[in-house]
Amino acid sequence: MSGTIFDSETFTDGKTDVISGAYGKDPFLIRCRRCQGFYFFGDHINEQKEDFDDLPGLDYEEHYLEKEDYHEALQQINQLSPEREKWLRTLLWWAINDLIRNNAGWGKRRSKILEFVNFILKPLQKVKWLHYSYPEYRKWLSAKNDNMRRLLQLLDPVNDINDACLSVEIHRELAAFSLARQQLKMISPKNCHAFYRTQKRLLRHRDRFVRKINYSPVHNTQQEVVLVTGE
Repeated sequence: MSGTIFDSETFTDGKTDVISGAYGKDPFLIRCRRCQGFYFFGDHINEQKEDFDDLPGLDYEEHYLEKEDYHEALQQINQLSPEREKWLRTLLWWAINDLIRNNAGWGKRRSKILEFVNFILKPLQKVKWLHYSYPEYRKWLSAKNDNMRRLLQLLDPVNDINDACLSVEIHRELAAFSLARQQLKMISPKNCHAFYRTQKRLLRHRDRFVRKINYSPVHNTQQEVVLVTGE
């Protein structure tokens, strides 16, 4: 939790989208669009602390990478530390899930007719395979599943509550529902009430998609364990 973040949405894969408030915006990885090389932003800043104010601004495409970039980076960057590989694979996972992260709406361009259709068919917007980006998501599904299996090997669910939560989600998204239920038993509902309740419901319905975590108005969210936070 952060006193500078006033409104946000958290998803079952651990990503948090900040709606309003102040938060750090430094990227983990950047890509030079001229040489196509990948660079860890923190390394570059650490080497040039004294000249920080003179550093050129990053272009939008250099600052905000796409799933293709993260996938290629994992193929190109050698000798990744376990921590960096874990974060990079998490970013790839999130980027693929971003395709269908939000509820479906029919048509990228909105009109009064489409607004009316979306309102009438609002219950169907939660059906991921009706999402207009689902065909592209399906093309990335094999790469996503392979990435999640590799990410699973980097987690320490016994000693890290965040990793335990991510393990539940990975098993569920891989449709390994029995393993997800076993992993969920390692998590205390007292510390992760909203996450625990959401996962139990999704597992009951054998749902394998990323979903938004809905917090109960009467639940004290300040006691909720926060998962890996994205920007």
